Amino acid sequence: MTNNYYYITTGQLQRVELYDIANAKSHYYSTGGNKMYVLRHSFEDYNGTVKDWYVKTLSKNIDVAIEKAKEWLKENGEKNHDLIINSDYQEVDPNGTIPQWVKDIEESNQIERDKRQEQKKKWDAEREQRELERAEKHKKILSELSKSEYVGQPKDRLEKKLTVTFFKCKDVDPYCYGASSYVNIITLVDEEKNIYSYIGSSDLGCNEELVGKTFNIKFTVKKHSLYTPKFARDYHDFNEGEYTRKYDFKGAKQTVIQRPKVIN
Repeated sequence: MTNNYYYITTGQLQRVELYDIANAKSHYYSTGGNKMYVLRHSFEDYNGTVKDWYVKTLSKNIDVAIEKAKEWLKENGEKNHDLIINSDYQEVDPNGTIPQWVKDIEESNQIERDKRQEQKKKWDAEREQRELERAEKHKKILSELSKSEYVGQPKDRLEKKLTVTFFKCKDVDPYCYGASSYVNIITLVDEEKNIYSYIGSSDLGCNEELVGKTFNIKFTVKKHSLYTPKFARDYHDFNEGEYTRKYDFKGAKQTVIQRPKVIN
């Protein structure tokens, strides 16, 4: 569209945007001003600046306003500056009341906002319930972990019946020629719920899935350490700017072992 044209609008160009939530569509209506249709002129000045000037007041009736605008342009208008006529003029309201269609959309919007608020409350309640269930599950896990005690002393050679609770094989770069290219990360428990941890190349004499299997194992105690599940570790609270502990849990006692060997 050229910058040089005449157009019809209302009063002082006071226009309100109304968004229809249900139909995802914007509508516009005029308010304020002189409650009359007026003729305005948009044109590009010699230096490239686009200007928009009021020309004259037309009528409260859009059909009459269009005819008056055409007559004025025929007698006084700039050459090649056409009159732009829209097909969706809103009726000018001389009393300043809100159009009914505006009220209808606003009522529909309120219904949509109420529905969304109810949906949000439902989602919040479901999320809160999931958080409670997760917290109960975590507390149960920590309660079980807290039963663990250290076993033996470093360098002790012991034999225990142990059940595998976690197993992971991880590829690594061999530290020298002939060294293993993997390590097994294994967690085990004994009948008293004491926890044992092993990292090394031993597969406990079994190449099948280990989790849940029980073995008589001879091993050497390497050291004692504390284990804290990821969910119970300190996390950074960005609002407070410090690390916060979600659970009052100092860590599960675990016995780190080495050179495990399955005893038949």
